[in-house]
Amino acid sequence: MGAVLKLVTIQELAARIVDAGYGLLNNTDNLVIFGSAQEEATALPSDEPEISYADDFSWELGTDSRLILPANPNRLQATFVNHSETENVYLSYGGIARSGRGIALLKGGGTYEINKFNPYRGAIAAISTGASTLVGMEAV
Repeated sequence: MGAVLKLVTIQELAARIVDAGYGLLNNTDNLVIFGSAQEEATALPSDEPEISYADDFSWELGTDSRLILPANPNRLQATFVNHSETENVYLSYGGIARSGRGIALLKGGGTYEINKFNPYRGAIAAISTGASTLVGMEAV
């Protein structure tokens, strides 16, 4: 015999009626609103390794390529955030980054994350279009 799970949620909906040149609604008008919703749940397998340690970093970048993280076979996650308000940063999988190529972290908070869905354990290099600060975290 199977189990039945019933999920009940209360939703709210608001609408704003604006006169678009044809007048506002009156008591003979009908208003029909269509919509849909999708709820998703993700269950992680219990045998997945958990993060046991993380280290945070801050790198000052310029127009020369810089190795920011060496290869790490234990890397489970890494996050990078461009703190520059005026300069773009480019990441590269490997030891050398080139401006305008690779993974772009746009000025004003561009971010990138390596995780179990896009794992990479090799070296990571970065370069910027000018003086900038890149912050990040690597977790094992």
